[in-house]
Amino acid sequence: MGHEVLGVRTLFPMCQYIVTLVGMDDLNRIIVDCVLIDKRGVVEVAEEFNISRQWVRELVNRFEEGGYEALKPKSRKPTKSPTTTGQNIVDKICEIHKRLEKTGFDAGARTVRYHLVEEIGEKNAVSVSTIHRYLKKMV
Repeated sequence: MGHEVLGVRTLFPMCQYIVTLVGMDDLNRIIVDCVLIDKRGVVEVAEEFNISRQWVRELVNRFEEGGYEALKPKSRKPTKSPTTTGQNIVDKICEIHKRLEKTGFDAGARTVRYHLVEEIGEKNAVSVSTIHRYLKKMV
């Protein structure tokens, strides 16, 4: 014998109030509030919202560690990329390219790579296609 608010079946008036108050945009907050304010079980809330109990537990843990701010969706963008070309190499590519243009020589990616290998060694030099990509960004 539950209530239905904005498409969500609720068993307790407090949860119904929360759904009405914030709308469906902040579902994570509603889920946490159902567990912590309404004192409902994780399994019950998971079944009601059709999500896993592990996800409900994860949301509650995030809330306990950082409050409502921690419930906002996290970026899936990687924090670092180990294969990114180092800034020192990019600077060296630009420097060689400008030097070659200034002296009137071909300043294409192959020529830049040749000079890059001469200056920093084969092991540290990047591919012609990588150099070409950075030269396109310069223009």
